[in-house]
Order: sequence, then structure tokens, then C-alpha cells
Amino acid sequence: MLSPVCESDFFMELTLATRILTLFLIGGVGYWLQHRGAMGKDGRDAIVRVVMLVFFPCMSFHSMATKIDPDAVMVNVTVAGLSFAMIVFGALLGYAAVRPTGLTGGSRSTFIHMCACNNYVFMPLPIVHFLWPAQDGIIFLVMLGAGIAYWTAGVYPLVQGHHPLHQLKNLMNLPFLSTVAGLVVAMMGWTRYFQDGNSVLNAFFQAAELLGTPTAPCAILLVGAGLANATASVSARTMVWYSAVRLVIFPVLFLPFLAFSGLSMLDIQVLLLVAMTPASNTSTLIAQRFGGDPQLASSANLYSTLLSGVTIPLLHPQLLRLTEWMGALLT
Repeated sequence: MLSPVCESDFFMELTLATRILTLFLIGGVGYWLQHRGAMGKDGRDAIVRVVMLVFFPCMSFHSMATKIDPDAVMVNVTVAGLSFAMIVFGALLGYAAVRPTGLTGGSRSTFIHMCACNNYVFMPLPIVHFLWPAQDGIIFLVMLGAGIAYWTAGVYPLVQGHHPLHQLKNLMNLPFLSTVAGLVVAMMGWTRYFQDGNSVLNAFFQAAELLGTPTAPCAILLVGAGLANATASVSARTMVWYSAVRLVIFPVLFLPFLAFSGLSMLDIQVLLLVAMTPASNTSTLIAQRFGGDPQLASSANLYSTLLSGVTIPLLHPQLLRLTEWMGALLT
């Protein structure tokens, strides 16, 4: 007979495992389509453009405008700040974790970059949307903080000496700007004008909600398609170590930041999920662009994404409980 605590953890693990299995099945469809050539590079690029220029901006704007509490200013700032800190802390951990690998040059800088930059939007978004729909606005607050950190601390290992702050221009994209626009609407109290059924603005709001609906499944399809092109060309030992750092060691070391943040456990469970996600699926392109090691980035993406299907459902409930215990020490 399971104790109430163990039973709660068991059902949380089972629920997370079920949802992650759902994502892997959808990703498997993307993998199959890409592998069979049914999607092709041009088809995949077209889907990426539709997601990034239409679906994702619509979803981010609608979620920010409707699910961000304008009175919870400190909560919003704290979530964005912690998201920024995740990337910075990951980079610092990467500098320590790369030493046992013996990697040098572009491979070393790519390893550090991959420790810093995880899949902080597209991987957690569907899980949060399924399990805690009222909380999915947090993912877009995460995007605000982590997006800024990604193009500064995240790319710093790859562009040392080449002014990484110049990469902030990459933030001026439609997904980021739509997130900011949604936040402005929420914080200014203008949401009511969009939700007024007699307002012309309501038609735009409803259109944004409908157009944002395909974001999660399309994003996972693209992750699966990306894995079809990933290779495991780097030593398994290095990739297992990287996966352990990204999926286990990092979230454990980041727990005190979450525990002492003063956020609610609902907010913390989302941020903890973000901290446990695998390598960013865009890092292969980033490594290629800035002179890193695309093969290592591809391998890291493959290994960590597959292993996250085990680590997230097994460890998330336990780490959440540990975070709650650490937070209780302050009270």
C-alpha cells in the first residue's frame, strides 16, 4: 500500500510520463515524415516559417494578454529573472563540466553553449498546456528572460571576443515582439477591450486564439523532424556526461534559486520543468553559424531529447517536493 506522499508522486510521474509519451509519439510522426522524405527540407522550412511567423506569435500574444496577472508585477519580474538566470547559470556550469571531457576549440565552446541553452519553449509548452493550462502564460515570461540571456550569455562561449551583445538584434523577431505586445496589453489592463464580444478587437483576439492552437503539435513535429537529421557522431561517453549535466545536475543545482524565489508551487513546477528540458533544437544551426561544432550539437540534441523522456517524469515530482521542503525552511 502506497503512502499518500508516494501515491501522489507516483501519479505525478505517471501523468508526466503519459504526456511525454504523447509528445514523443507526435515527434515520431515528424521523424517519420522527415526520414521518408515526405516533409523534405523545403517542407520543413515552410512549416518552421508558418509556426514562427503566425502560430507561435498568435499563441504568445493571446496567452500573455489573458493569463498574465497585471497585479502580480513582482511574480512576472521574478519568473523572467529566473529564466535569465537559468541560461547564465547553465553557462557557468558548462565551463566546469567541460573539463573532464577533454574537448577543445569549437567542440569545447559548443559543449558550454549546449549546457547553457536548453529547449526552454517548445519542449515544455505542450506539457504545460496539457497539464497546467492556466500556467502556460509563464512559458512566454520565460521566453522574455531566457531569450535575452540566450543571445548574450548563451552565445558568449561561441563568440568570445566578438561582442556577444551585438547578438541582441536577434531578439527583434515576431515571436518575441508579440510576447512583449501581449504583456503590454495585460499590464495596461487592455485585455477587456479585446474580450468584449461587441468589439471589433474581439474578432482579432479570437483569430489569434484559433491560429495559436496548432503551435504545440507543430512544434513537436518539428523537433521530431530535426532529430531525423541528428547524428550520434560524438563519443557516447561524452554525450552521456552532457545529458547528465543538462538533465540532472543542472536542475538539482538550480533548485535553491526556485525554492527561495517566493513564487507559488504552481509557478515553480513550471520553471522546474523548463530547467529539466533537453538541449535546444536550434543549437546545431547556432554552432554552425558561430564556428562551433555542429556535429556535437546534433549529438547532444539527440541524446538529451531521448533521455529526457525518462528523466523528466522520474525526477520532476521528487525535485518539486525537495524544492517545497527547501522553501519551507524559510518559514
